[in-house]
Amino acid sequence: MRIDPGPAPDPDDGVSHILILVAADLKHIDRETFWLVMDAYNGIHAFDVAGGRLSRKKLPRSINQLVDDPNRSLADELRHLGQLPAPPDRAKQIKKFSGCAEKR
Repeated sequence: MRIDPGPAPDPDDGVSHILILVAADLKHIDRETFWLVMDAYNGIHAFDVAGGRLSRKKLPRSINQLVDDPNRSLADELRHLGQLPAPPDRAKQIKKFSGCAEKR
């Protein structure tokens, strides 16, 4: 499956750039394992606006198709204000898995 990055962010929305984090190089694992790892380490947000679970086929194919998750937005704002602890470092966990998978 190829992800369409979609058009550039709209400057009228106040967003001209987005930051990404490449957590691990998982190209050496098969597609099914890739999606299992991404889901297990919260590398995808497979939920619709009502909180229902989305199948992989129904995941947004573009950043522009992502919908706001009010719970995640609230948690992020509370973390920014220092009222909620930081979440676990998923990037480190994925990197650790990536290293184990390479040794197999």
